[in-house]
Amino acid sequence: MCADSTTAGKLIASSRKSSAVIGYQCSSRSSNKWEHLSSEFVCCDTRVRTATLRVHLVPNANSEKVVGEHGSAIKIKLRAPAVEGKANAALIRFLAKQLELPRRAIVLERGEKSRDKVIRVGNLSEEELYRRLLGAR
Repeated sequence: MCADSTTAGKLIASSRKSSAVIGYQCSSRSSNKWEHLSSEFVCCDTRVRTATLRVHLVPNANSEKVVGEHGSAIKIKLRAPAVEGKANAALIRFLAKQLELPRRAIVLERGEKSRDKVIRVGNLSEEELYRRLLGAR
């Protein structure tokens, strides 16, 4: 159990080779500090909802919109080119605007150099995530 409930679930940033990863960390000295890609993260007595989203990205498009479903992913068209991470940054901005969330709540988990990406979205259930994206077409 955390000694101070105000520090439970605070965001910390750690960097990997080329991308920054933001995650929730408990300030207690428990053995299970990190949990990634789970539908619900529990830190001390604080519950944080997360959803995982598969995206098929189409860069260099004429418009920015959610097209619909593409297999098990959601197809999104963006104007940004697929060079130097511009399409990834544009995807994060686009999702933040569509989902009405801060950009820090959206993390690119996999697919930095691929059209098929796995995105982790914090503070939103999967049902609400799909409703906001597919209902906004």
